[in-house]
Amino acid sequence: MHDLIKDMALEIVRQESPLQPGKRSRLWFYEDVLQVLENNAGSDKIEGIMLNYLPPEKVVQLNDKAFKKMKSLRILITMDGYYNEVIKHLPSSLRVLVWTGYPSRCLPPDSLNLRSSCLILDKFKCEGHGQLQLAMSSNKIQLHMSSCNLTYEHLVICLIGFAKVVHLDLSHNNFTVLPECIKECIHLKTLLLTDCKQLRDILVIPPKLDDIDAMNCTSLTSQSSRVLLSQAFHETGDKIMMLPGSTIPEWFDHCTKERSIIFWSREEFPKICVCAAFGVLENPAHCFQVRLCIGINGEQTILSTSCYSWSIVTDHIWLFDLRVLVNNSNLRGTFMGRDWNHVEVSFRDCHVHGEYSMAIVKWYGIHVFRQESCMDNILFTNAKILQESSATANFERFSEGNYMVAQSRDDGAFHEAYYHNESDDDLQISCYPLSKRCCR
Repeated sequence: MHDLIKDMALEIVRQESPLQPGKRSRLWFYEDVLQVLENNAGSDKIEGIMLNYLPPEKVVQLNDKAFKKMKSLRILITMDGYYNEVIKHLPSSLRVLVWTGYPSRCLPPDSLNLRSSCLILDKFKCEGHGQLQLAMSSNKIQLHMSSCNLTYEHLVICLIGFAKVVHLDLSHNNFTVLPECIKECIHLKTLLLTDCKQLRDILVIPPKLDDIDAMNCTSLTSQSSRVLLSQAFHETGDKIMMLPGSTIPEWFDHCTKERSIIFWSREEFPKICVCAAFGVLENPAHCFQVRLCIGINGEQTILSTSCYSWSIVTDHIWLFDLRVLVNNSNLRGTFMGRDWNHVEVSFRDCHVHGEYSMAIVKWYGIHVFRQESCMDNILFTNAKILQESSATANFERFSEGNYMVAQSRDDGAFHEAYYHNESDDDLQISCYPLSKRCCR
């Protein structure tokens, strides 16, 4: 029945102009498409063209003005064939363009002035073994230029020509400097630099950039790392970033080498940035996958919305606003009134092709966004640091199940303690000031 309906639809369109394909609304038989494109026989009646299944090695003798008359063309999809001519015009009515083996490095200039259209250019051939993909609308442009053998000069042209880009994929290229003109891309949200192993210099980053993947960018200078790890940049929130490194940034409030990072909080879940320093184990060529895990009061567990996977060749750090990985609605209502809540943040390994991950978390770090959180409602703890309890300290205790927090202020220093045992005789004390602790 489906094939019968399809055949009926094809015949209805053919009957629009039985003898002149160029006056039909849609073209999909390759004989009809070739007749129109090679003889410049199009018209403003044509709304869609699909060209598939051409004979092997068929060379399309394309008329360079083949689309000039097609003022109503909205969809153009051509997946096969070789083209002998560069086209000089594409109609501004286009909404979808998919063209495998496009015969030029550039689109016609007037085709880029598409104010209300959504343009998709797929498999635009580049020097090298990669491909360019472009998705564009009036307010959103995505550029996918992975493995395109891009140079600095290429990048400058692209960044100036597509200043409204929101998603930019430059992965697997060999340029050494990210042009400073990228700061003019004020709408850019995502920047992918994966495996740009010769990239050294990143001098500026656009203000609205949220997602940066610099995985395996092993040539980055220390100055470039400082730009990417700027506290002022991350304080704006909603950031996520991966780059080579083994050090938690100095502006983080608390860090630990334990298997997880623990803190106490009350009233509401604090707004925090998490940093994890991953080290490579065994075969670094293997991928590893992790899922963020948040445990609350030893009972409730909240997981990130998805697994995250990488194949890293050296130590890396991963920074992210917790709200990016975990649905905010899952964090609401998790705390019990004004009582202190025990929170543990860790990563779980995910299986990859039946094998366990080949990386380990060497350091955890947490930074609290002070403009959005009350510092009186968060305490950091470390059960591995055991010290004697000060006899002069006045402790105020908050009970939560088998957990207990004791806190005091002694000569201006903040001290804390907690235990997880039934008897007060087993109380373990951890005392240190609540201040910045650098992890290296």
